[in-house]
Amino acid sequence: MSHAVTTPSSQGAGTIVMIEPDILVRMTVAEYLRECGYKVMEGVAADDAFIVLWAGHRVDVVLRSISPAGSTVSLSPDGSDKTIRGPM
Repeated sequence: MSHAVTTPSSQGAGTIVMIEPDILVRMTVAEYLRECGYKVMEGVAADDAFIVLWAGHRVDVVLRSISPAGSTVSLSPDGSDKTIRGPM
């Protein structure tokens, strides 16, 4: 059985907000996404995503760790199920 190696083969388009408290994980993943052609905005905590989104930046994807530090933040104006939750 052979294992495929993933490399940036096609150019991505769009903006990703990446929330990850571990700097080594964040830097590695963000660098890879940039090599794939994405614009990446990095943050450490859920509050960072909140600031970016409410500032009016066009964001296509929010990529977050399983349990980012920070408060629970609704990412949609109506408070629907689109949320980033901090540790419980």
